[in-house]
Amino acid sequence: MTKIFPKILVAQLAAATLFCAASFAQAPAAPAPAALPEALIGLKYDHVSLSVQDLDREVEWYSRVLGFKEVKRLERPNMVNVNMRNANMRIDLIKYTGSKRTPADPVYMEQGWAHLALTVPDVKAAVAALKALGADVKGSALRDPEGNEMELFSEAPMAVQTPPAPQK
Repeated sequence: MTKIFPKILVAQLAAATLFCAASFAQAPAAPAPAALPEALIGLKYDHVSLSVQDLDREVEWYSRVLGFKEVKRLERPNMVNVNMRNANMRIDLIKYTGSKRTPADPVYMEQGWAHLALTVPDVKAAVAALKALGADVKGSALRDPEGNEMELFSEAPMAVQTPPAPQK
Protein backbone atom coordinates (compact mmCIF):
# COMPACT_ATOMS: atom_id res chain seq x y z
CA MET A 1 0.00 0.00 0.00
CA THR A 2 2.92 2.28 0.63
CA LYS A 3 4.00 1.98 -3.00
CA ILE A 4 0.52 2.71 -4.36
CA PHE A 5 -0.09 5.77 -2.17
CA PRO A 6 2.75 7.87 -3.67
CA LYS A 7 1.57 7.00 -7.20
CA ILE A 8 -1.98 8.11 -6.35
CA LEU A 9 -0.65 11.28 -4.73
CA VAL A 10 1.50 12.08 -7.77
CA ALA A 11 -1.45 11.45 -10.08
CA GLN A 12 -3.72 13.70 -7.98
CA LEU A 13 -1.07 16.43 -7.87
CA ALA A 14 -0.66 16.26 -11.64
CA ALA A 15 -4.42 16.44 -12.20
CA ALA A 16 -4.75 19.38 -9.79
CA THR A 17 -1.89 21.22 -11.51
CA LEU A 18 -3.45 20.73 -14.94
CA PHE A 19 -6.87 21.83 -13.64
CA CYS A 20 -5.42 24.99 -12.08
CA ALA A 21 -3.39 25.78 -15.18
CA ALA A 22 -6.46 25.37 -17.38
CA SER A 23 -8.67 27.51 -15.15
CA PHE A 24 -6.15 30.39 -15.11
CA ALA A 25 -5.40 30.26 -18.81
CA GLN A 26 -5.51 33.61 -20.57
CA ALA A 27 -7.65 34.27 -23.59
CA PRO A 28 -5.63 33.91 -26.74
CA ALA A 29 -3.76 37.11 -27.60
CA ALA A 30 -4.95 39.14 -30.55
CA PRO A 31 -2.87 38.50 -33.61
CA ALA A 32 0.00 40.91 -34.00
CA PRO A 33 -0.70 43.63 -36.57
CA ALA A 34 0.84 43.01 -39.92
CA ALA A 35 4.09 44.81 -40.50
CA LEU A 36 3.77 48.12 -42.29
CA PRO A 37 4.45 47.62 -46.00
CA GLU A 38 7.87 48.92 -46.94
CA ALA A 39 6.31 51.38 -49.39
CA LEU A 40 4.58 53.13 -46.43
CA ILE A 41 7.49 53.29 -43.96
CA GLY A 42 8.39 56.84 -45.02
CA LEU A 43 4.78 58.10 -44.63
CA LYS A 44 4.71 61.67 -43.31
CA TYR A 45 2.55 64.78 -43.30
CA ASP A 46 2.58 66.91 -46.46
CA HIS A 47 -0.32 69.37 -46.22
CA VAL A 48 -3.95 69.86 -45.31
CA SER A 49 -6.64 71.39 -47.51
CA LEU A 50 -9.49 73.47 -46.21
CA SER A 51 -12.54 74.42 -48.25
CA VAL A 52 -13.46 78.00 -47.35
CA GLN A 53 -16.25 80.42 -48.16
CA ASP A 54 -14.35 83.73 -48.14
CA LEU A 55 -10.92 82.99 -49.61
CA ASP A 56 -9.46 86.50 -49.29
CA ARG A 57 -10.46 86.81 -45.63
CA GLU A 58 -9.00 83.37 -44.81
CA VAL A 59 -5.71 84.08 -46.68
CA GLU A 60 -5.33 87.36 -44.76
CA TRP A 61 -6.07 85.67 -41.41
CA TYR A 62 -3.67 82.72 -41.90
CA SER A 63 -0.98 85.22 -42.97
CA ARG A 64 -1.51 87.72 -40.16
CA VAL A 65 -2.26 85.35 -37.29
CA LEU A 66 -0.24 82.20 -38.05
CA GLY A 67 2.52 83.58 -40.26
CA PHE A 68 1.66 81.67 -43.43
CA LYS A 69 2.75 83.13 -46.77
CA GLU A 70 0.96 82.62 -50.06
CA VAL A 71 3.33 80.65 -52.31
CA LYS A 72 1.07 79.65 -55.18
CA ARG A 73 -2.41 80.39 -56.47
CA LEU A 74 -4.14 78.08 -58.91
CA GLU A 75 -7.31 79.36 -60.55
CA ARG A 76 -9.63 77.03 -62.42
CA PRO A 77 -13.19 77.55 -63.66
CA ASN A 78 -14.76 75.87 -60.61
CA MET A 79 -12.21 76.66 -57.87
CA VAL A 80 -9.32 78.74 -56.61
CA ASN A 81 -6.59 76.98 -54.57
CA VAL A 82 -4.11 79.04 -52.54
CA ASN A 83 -1.04 77.16 -51.26
CA MET A 84 0.24 78.74 -48.07
CA ARG A 85 3.38 77.87 -46.10
CA ASN A 86 5.03 78.80 -42.86
CA ALA A 87 8.38 77.43 -41.67
CA ASN A 88 6.98 73.96 -40.91
CA MET A 89 3.64 73.41 -42.62
CA ARG A 90 1.60 73.84 -45.78
CA ILE A 91 -2.11 74.51 -45.87
CA ASP A 92 -4.20 74.81 -49.03
CA LEU A 93 -7.17 77.15 -48.79
CA ILE A 94 -9.68 76.26 -51.49
CA LYS A 95 -12.76 78.14 -52.64
CA TYR A 96 -15.04 75.97 -54.77
CA THR A 97 -17.70 77.72 -56.84
CA GLY A 98 -21.02 77.32 -55.05
CA SER A 99 -19.59 75.70 -51.91
CA LYS A 100 -21.08 76.64 -48.56
CA ARG A 101 -20.77 75.70 -44.92
CA THR A 102 -23.64 73.69 -43.48
CA PRO A 103 -23.77 74.47 -39.77
CA ALA A 104 -24.66 71.77 -37.28
CA ASP A 105 -25.59 71.96 -33.62
CA PRO A 106 -23.46 71.18 -31.73
CA VAL A 107 -20.56 72.35 -33.90
CA TYR A 108 -18.57 69.13 -33.60
CA MET A 109 -21.32 67.40 -35.63
CA GLU A 110 -20.33 69.47 -38.69
CA GLN A 111 -18.48 67.60 -41.36
CA GLY A 112 -14.97 68.72 -42.20
CA TRP A 113 -12.04 68.62 -39.89
CA ALA A 114 -12.94 68.44 -36.21
CA HIS A 115 -9.75 70.35 -35.48
CA LEU A 116 -6.18 70.63 -36.63
CA ALA A 117 -3.64 70.15 -33.83
CA LEU A 118 -0.71 72.57 -33.87
CA THR A 119 2.39 72.20 -31.71
CA VAL A 120 3.90 75.31 -30.11
CA PRO A 121 6.71 75.58 -27.53
CA ASP A 122 4.50 77.24 -24.90
CA VAL A 123 0.70 77.09 -25.16
CA LYS A 124 0.06 79.91 -22.65
CA ALA A 125 2.46 82.26 -24.46
CA ALA A 126 0.96 81.33 -27.84
CA VAL A 127 -2.58 81.95 -26.57
CA ALA A 128 -1.54 85.37 -25.23
CA ALA A 129 0.12 86.27 -28.56
CA LEU A 130 -2.91 85.11 -30.56
CA LYS A 131 -5.29 87.10 -28.36
CA ALA A 132 -3.09 90.18 -28.86
CA LEU A 133 -3.59 89.68 -32.63
CA GLY A 134 -7.36 89.65 -32.12
CA ALA A 135 -7.72 85.91 -32.79
CA ASP A 136 -10.70 83.94 -31.46
CA VAL A 137 -9.08 81.79 -28.76
CA LYS A 138 -10.84 79.90 -25.95
CA GLY A 139 -8.66 77.71 -23.76
CA SER A 140 -6.21 76.16 -26.19
CA ALA A 141 -8.70 76.22 -29.11
CA LEU A 142 -8.17 78.73 -31.91
CA ARG A 143 -10.79 79.44 -34.58
CA ASP A 144 -10.27 81.09 -37.95
CA PRO A 145 -12.88 83.60 -39.23
CA GLU A 146 -15.08 80.80 -40.61
CA GLY A 147 -14.97 78.82 -37.35
CA ASN A 148 -12.46 76.13 -38.38
CA GLU A 149 -10.84 74.98 -35.16
CA MET A 150 -7.17 74.48 -34.42
CA GLU A 151 -5.98 73.13 -31.10
CA LEU A 152 -2.68 74.21 -29.59
CA PHE A 153 -0.39 71.66 -27.94
CA SER A 154 3.11 71.79 -26.56
CA GLU A 155 5.74 69.11 -26.21
CA ALA A 156 4.65 68.71 -22.56
CA PRO A 157 3.42 65.27 -21.46
CA MET A 158 -0.14 64.57 -22.56
CA ALA A 159 -1.37 64.41 -18.94
CA VAL A 160 -0.59 68.12 -18.55
CA GLN A 161 -2.58 69.19 -21.60
CA THR A 162 -6.31 69.84 -21.37
CA PRO A 163 -8.23 69.78 -24.65
CA PRO A 164 -10.97 72.38 -25.04
CA ALA A 165 -14.59 71.40 -24.43
CA PRO A 166 -16.75 71.20 -27.57
CA GLN A 167 -18.46 74.50 -28.27
CA LYS A 168 -21.86 75.20 -29.76
